[in-house]
This record gives sequence, C-alpha cells and structure tokens, in this order.
Amino acid sequence: MLEYLQKRTREAANKLPWNFETLEEWESFRSYFLPRLKGLLGFPERRAPMRSEVLDARKVNDYIRERVDFLYDDDRYVPCFVIRPADRKERYPAVIINPGWPQTKWENRFNHIAERWAKEGFITLIPDHAPFGETAETVMPNSMINLMNTGMAIGIPYEGIRAYELIRAVDYLETREDVNPEQICVTGLCQGSIDLWFSVTFEPRFKAIAPVCGTTTYEAWALEYVNFSNLGDASPCLPNILQVCDTPHIYASWAPRPVLVQNNVNDNWWPLSGYDKVVTMAKQIYKLYGASDRFEAELGNEAHDITARFEIRILNFFKKWIQLSQK
Repeated sequence: MLEYLQKRTREAANKLPWNFETLEEWESFRSYFLPRLKGLLGFPERRAPMRSEVLDARKVNDYIRERVDFLYDDDRYVPCFVIRPADRKERYPAVIINPGWPQTKWENRFNHIAERWAKEGFITLIPDHAPFGETAETVMPNSMINLMNTGMAIGIPYEGIRAYELIRAVDYLETREDVNPEQICVTGLCQGSIDLWFSVTFEPRFKAIAPVCGTTTYEAWALEYVNFSNLGDASPCLPNILQVCDTPHIYASWAPRPVLVQNNVNDNWWPLSGYDKVVTMAKQIYKLYGASDRFEAELGNEAHDITARFEIRILNFFKKWIQLSQK
C-alpha cells in the first residue's frame, strides 16, 4: 500500500507548477493556492479581541522574565515566557522563538538565547504549544493522539492549531507598550519551523523569518524519508496539501520579506532534495521581486538545535533587517 500511496504522491507533485518565468505568472498561482491552503488549516473564522495576564514577573541577571497567558480563542489561553531588557526606555524589536516537538518554554537553550538577545535590545516570547509544557492534559502519546483525532474530525489539523497560536502571539505582542509592532521577527526549531510555514504565510506582521533545522518538502518525506524511517506521528502533515501546493510554494509566498533558512546537513528527517527544491524556488521568486538579497540559505554541520553558529546568524540577520527598516 505504501508504494501505491507514493505513486499517488508523485502524481500529485508532478501536477504542481515548479517554474515561474514572470512575476505575473507567480502571483496568479499565489492568489490561487493561498486561499485554498488557508482553508486546510481550520483557523477560527473570527479573531477574538486579545486578552492576556501576567502571572509572574521577576528580575534574573540583567533581564526580566514574565510568565504570561495570552488568548487563543474562546476560553483557551497559551502560556509563554516573555524575556525583556530590564530597562524599559523604548519600544524594542520582538522575536518569537518557536519550540519544536516536544519542547516547551522551559527549554534551557531557548532561555539562554533569549537572555543574550535581551542584551542586544530584543524582547523574546517563547510559547508552550499544546499538548506540551503547561498545556499537557494527559501523558504522551495519548495527548497528541487525542488532539490530532479530535481536531481532524472538525477540520482543524494539528499544524493549524500551532500556527494559529503563533498568529495570536503577534496579536499579544502588539498590545505591549514596550514592543515595536513593525519589528516582530520569528525563528523556530524543527516542528517549530513547520509552524512558520503556515503562520508566516498568513501573518504579514512577521517582518523577518528564520526557520532552523526544518526545511524540506512533503514530497520528499513521502518518497524518500518513509523508506527508511518515520516522522513519529502525523502532526506535521496537512491533509490534501499536495493537491494545493508544497513547501517551496509556501516559502516563495513570503517574498519579498527577509528570510534566512538554516538546516543541519545531518538531519536525515529533513531530506536535502526537499531543501534544494525550497531554496531553488525561493531564489527564483525573490529574484522576480528584485529582492534576491532578502533570501539566504545555509547548510551547516551542526547538532539538531539552534546552535551557537545558527544563533549568531539569526541575530545578525534580524538586526540587519531591523536597522534597514528604520531608514
């Protein structure tokens, strides 16, 4: 049966357009696939007015760490840490560090990065995505299975939940008097990068984007990766997506916003053939916009993490484009 499904995958992928000679050609396809992609995500029809609560705030070293709940929808809240400079004299640029599967806002690496970035004048938000951290309702894998099964029955895939949590994080950041709403950036690790595929695409307030260890295609997962391993669960998957687009089209739709893609060459669950397709199409589309300098891609021999090398590239990239936006 797997070989049959792979054949169907190949047929679906072959029907998608992979080359765009003109901007008009690209924008015509973009206007076609984006509303269809959004329809697959199951976002709430109406966005509720933002509500939030600071549950704790304390000074640690030279920064303040706040424990915040912000509204997702109805009576559902997203817990997060907000790490900010201790001296509140201005509106700061903000960054969301988006955890991967099954990471939480308590991840030491992310908190250490946020502390260093606070010294650089950034406010950082690190969320807990359901069902991890303070959102856990039962033990794994039961909690993930319950979320996926229940959501799929009503047209809300798991990635639709995580992506919308990030969009609501932007809504929350805009309510803060210490955040410059024109300077909100996002980075994510592993599945935290997959969330960017669907949140950044429909949230133009993300001004600079930096996925880490999280770039390939659904086609490559289906035709290559599953031949020797598996993704652990179906949470990254969006039903029928290859009837609409694949990740190269998604990344290209971010043009001309600044994007830095970084992958670890040793992460075999992110097939390099898919990475190559994403980079090739993104470069083509950014060139059509006259914005080739706004797309960068790096392969590193790193660990599966926002390593020191990945981190400094992200920081410099965000600082560069924030400074240019002020001119």
